[in-house]
Amino acid sequence: MVSITQANTEPWLSIWKEGQEKTWMMKYNKKATILNYKSKAPPKFLAKFDVCHEKYRYHGKIGKYVSIFDKIFALITSKKIPKYDYIESANLLVVDSYSMYLLTNKRNLSLFKFFIEETECDFLFQTNTSSYVECVKLFEVVENFDPKSYVYAGYVVEPQSARAFVSGAGRLLSRASVELMYRHYKQFPHNNLEDVSIGDFMRKFGVKPHHLKRLDLPNLKVLKSTSDQELSDNFLFRCKSDEIPRKDVIIMHELHNRLNQNLIN
Repeated sequence: MVSITQANTEPWLSIWKEGQEKTWMMKYNKKATILNYKSKAPPKFLAKFDVCHEKYRYHGKIGKYVSIFDKIFALITSKKIPKYDYIESANLLVVDSYSMYLLTNKRNLSLFKFFIEETECDFLFQTNTSSYVECVKLFEVVENFDPKSYVYAGYVVEPQSARAFVSGAGRLLSRASVELMYRHYKQFPHNNLEDVSIGDFMRKFGVKPHHLKRLDLPNLKVLKSTSDQELSDNFLFRCKSDEIPRKDVIIMHELHNRLNQNLIN
C-alpha cells in the first residue's frame, strides 16, 4: 500500500488533484493500492494557531517555549486512536481529527490501525502531496525486505546523529513495524513532527533506519539538468517547489513526461 498524506488547504489540494492524480497515481492506480488519507479542516482560529506554532518551532529563542508547550500538550491530549471513515470508491481514509501539525501523529496511528485491521498488505509506503512515486521501481526495492522483520527505511535525515530518522516524504514500513507502533500506541510520542516522532519510537524499540535513495527536484532547472540515467535510478522524487507561487504540479508533469518518454524509447 502507498499512502499519501493530504491537507485540507491550498496549495496541497491542487497539487494532489492536478499533480499526483493526473500523473503517477493515474499510471499506477490498477497496479498498486494507493490510499489518500486526511483529517478534518480545523476551525479558522485553530488553523491560524497551527501556522504560527509551526512558524516559531524553528525560531532560536521562541522555539524552546514551543517545545515546552508541545510536551505539555502531548501529556494532556487523549492517547486514543481517532476513529476514521474509509470511502472505498475514492480510496480515501478520513480521520476524525483536525488537520494540524500538532495532530499528525494521531492521524498516522489511525492509518496504522486501518492498515493492520482492514488490509493484508505486507508493506506500507508513506509519502506526501509533493512526492512522485515510480511504483514499479518501489516494488523492486520492497522485494529486498522481509515483511515479518522490522523494516523502517527511506531517506535518512542526519544519518550520523543519535536521533537519525527517516523523512516523512517517503517512508517504507513492513507490516511488522506498523503492527509494532499500533500495538504499543500508548507509548507513541506526540510532542514532535511526525517523522521525528516515528524515529524516536523506533529507536526506543531498537529498530534502526535503513537509507533509501531519493531525488529532490525543487524546480524545473534542476529537473532539466538531471540526466535520464539518474531519473531511471530512482523511485521517489520530491517535487516540493522552492518558488512562490508553488510549481509542484508543473514539475510533476514535466517529470512524468520525461519518465514516460524514456519508457517509450
